[in-house]
Amino acid sequence: MPVTFSVLTNIVAFSPLFFVSGIMGKVFRQIPVVVVAVFAVSLIESLLILPAHIGHRKLRPETGLLGWILHKQERFSHWFSRQVHTRYGPLLGLALRNRYIVISLGAAVLMLTISFIQSGRMGFELFPKIESDYALVTAVLPYGTAVHRTEAVQRRLVDTARQLVAENGGDKLAEGIYAVVDANETEVRIYLTPPGVRPISTAQLTTCGGSGWGR
Repeated sequence: MPVTFSVLTNIVAFSPLFFVSGIMGKVFRQIPVVVVAVFAVSLIESLLILPAHIGHRKLRPETGLLGWILHKQERFSHWFSRQVHTRYGPLLGLALRNRYIVISLGAAVLMLTISFIQSGRMGFELFPKIESDYALVTAVLPYGTAVHRTEAVQRRLVDTARQLVAENGGDKLAEGIYAVVDANETEVRIYLTPPGVRPISTAQLTTCGGSGWGR
């Protein structure tokens, strides 16, 4: 029963990840699929298959490498059992005799941990922002605008992009500029050098001189 409930507890703990919505749901959904499948198979193995294997195992001394491994495993098992009886048992008895002090210490440690996390001093960011490889601006003109007007807007955007690149590092900042016209819409991209090479970040480029570049 302890094995069954411990495995079922782990399955229940990972099951909420099935119901995460949005993009993050698509990312996290693979985790519970693997975890639940592995736990379910291991439970079936431990309750049905493993006892049958052990029941048909012939009791004969192992030799060679397997015998050496079994000998080391038995030595560790005996040592661990002694530690449980001589160290863990007395410590558990002491904790049970002073259970209210132990509960108070646990609550204090929990509150200190939560306070430390909320203070922002951990220096850990779960999903850090990653520099984009390009800066993008899109201009949408009224429907039915002549193509030559859209192309004129595109040329102005390209000229602005070239000016921004020239003023902020030139070839160290950008690898090229891409522009396309689609009916009443035009898009211009500045493809940037790697983050360790470019002199300014993508965010700084998009706000240079109020240029209004999208991202």
